[in-house]
Amino acid sequence: MLQGRLYYVLLVLCWMYALLKGGLPERIGAAVLAVGSILTVAVLPAWAGRYGSLEIGVALIDAACLSLFALIAMRANRFWPIWVSAFLALGVLGHLARWYAGPEVIPWAYGVSLTIWSYPMLAAVAIGTFNHQRRMAQGRPASPSPAGMFR
Repeated sequence: MLQGRLYYVLLVLCWMYALLKGGLPERIGAAVLAVGSILTVAVLPAWAGRYGSLEIGVALIDAACLSLFALIAMRANRFWPIWVSAFLALGVLGHLARWYAGPEVIPWAYGVSLTIWSYPMLAAVAIGTFNHQRRMAQGRPASPSPAGMFR
């Protein structure tokens, strides 16, 4: 339970940091992580049945977040969204493994395969925000992306 509380404290700190110091991709990315985390808590069953079978609601939320981060990665001139997309893809693969293997997957292993990537995702957004802030302090504004959506 302490790990869950630690994650939400770090999530709020990362979201605030991205909101205050990040560019548009960092703010959107932090918002996607926050909304995805809140929705995940809303669809998870009680502790007794958690990860005992495929968590369809969580899988759909993870797939939606992966799609949004893939879009950010394609439109932004940043590297960190690619990393977050990769971490989310690993979580989605955990869902697919649970679906394919069924009851042979230990619930603990399934839960870890989904949650372990949450911390590196927060780190990637925070590092991206730090790099954006550093680039702006050096007077090097981000070059326009080919899509022209983010700077």
